[in-house]
Amino acid sequence: MMIKLRKIFLILLLCLSIVLVGCEFNTEDDYHNWDSEIIKEASCTEDGIIRYTKGSESHEDAIPALGHVPVTDSIPATCTEYGKDITKCDRCGEIIATKNNANKPTGHHFVTEIIQESVNGSIGMKKRYCEECEMVDSEYKYVNNGYSRYGKLHVEGANLVDKDNNPVQLIGLSTHGLHWYGEYVNEVSLAAAKEAFNINVFRFSLYTSENGYCECSASEKERLYQLVLSGVKIATKLDMYAIVDWHMLGGGKNKDDRNPQYYQEEAKEFFDRITKDLADYDNVFYEIMNEPNGSKVTWAICKAYAEEIIPIIRANCPDAIVLCGNPNYSSDLSSPRRNPLSFDNIMYTFHFYAGDEDMQSTTEVTKAYSAGLPIFITEHGGMDADGDGAIDYDSVARWYSALDARNISYVAWNISHKNESSGILSSKTANLDDFSNDNLKAWGKYYKAHIKERLGLK
Repeated sequence: MMIKLRKIFLILLLCLSIVLVGCEFNTEDDYHNWDSEIIKEASCTEDGIIRYTKGSESHEDAIPALGHVPVTDSIPATCTEYGKDITKCDRCGEIIATKNNANKPTGHHFVTEIIQESVNGSIGMKKRYCEECEMVDSEYKYVNNGYSRYGKLHVEGANLVDKDNNPVQLIGLSTHGLHWYGEYVNEVSLAAAKEAFNINVFRFSLYTSENGYCECSASEKERLYQLVLSGVKIATKLDMYAIVDWHMLGGGKNKDDRNPQYYQEEAKEFFDRITKDLADYDNVFYEIMNEPNGSKVTWAICKAYAEEIIPIIRANCPDAIVLCGNPNYSSDLSSPRRNPLSFDNIMYTFHFYAGDEDMQSTTEVTKAYSAGLPIFITEHGGMDADGDGAIDYDSVARWYSALDARNISYVAWNISHKNESSGILSSKTANLDDFSNDNLKAWGKYYKAHIKERLGLK
């Protein structure tokens, strides 16, 4: 009986298996002799569908999603945005992940393009734009007032004149001491200053004392020399004139340096070397003593010094214009008026700071000019004589009125971010080429506006 029941069970189990095989479809192998059709292609993220058909029977199965094939590309930084690492699927192109990389924004690289050329003093137009992203920063008026227009200058009577003997007025900016703020002597910074102010002369101030050229190591001395040389060459490339300023003053602890004869031997060596290096440059002025001062420093001392230095300059640059300082911080024109130097192409410097009560009168300058003395204001400011304090706008406006009426040239103090009012750039700036009003102190804004008005650019 048990054997018969076991046989019956096995027969039933076999029948059940046959039924199940005929009813269940689990793998593609079950359909190897069926027709198949892709109803929906599988993508990276979604399953596809395949349909199997045999006669009147059909069945659909899922095609598993393929999954992404990640590849990462590094995208360079732009003017304003960090570089990015972008991970995409190599199959479907979907962005999987984006993150900033270590490449910082490059900043705009501004260039200037002439839209309408300035010819013989006519008003032209320029456009300043980023050569990388083509963002237009500004369009503005300009005047060609550089070397390409005026050529080699010389002195006729009391006037600075151009190659055609027409009076010329140079208007510009002075650096501060190159051993303190020499970072501004580069082509990008100087070009930006020129464009912003439409100036045509730079003065490069080489301090002799206060750890300057005559009081530093040999390597630092050479670095400063090369900085002056570089500045002149950059100014030349920018179609400008340049002043090499032997900036003796007697500042700091070395009061002896108020006398130009104190570092006379160093001055001889310097001017001999630099005039040899710049012998082919017709756009350079040589300011041989910045601000002689002190009760013992007379015009006789200044004149004796000049008579030692000028022949050295003329030996290498026969027609170069020499700018000669005078006692009382280059504010005593009466002495050279009575007893002038016996050289051609000489101009006498005058410095004024309009905020100082003792320097608000223009009489010293106008009187000397009327007497035939050629004058060049190689340094001035609207504040106190120490280079700080409030701007006396009324006083400096009177000065400009007197100077402009006579085409007397002038240079403002100074290109730096020093924390005093005469440093035209914001004291907080780290930007070496931003001379927009937003980055200028009050003195810089005022001087820029005055120049534009003087040139008819407003």
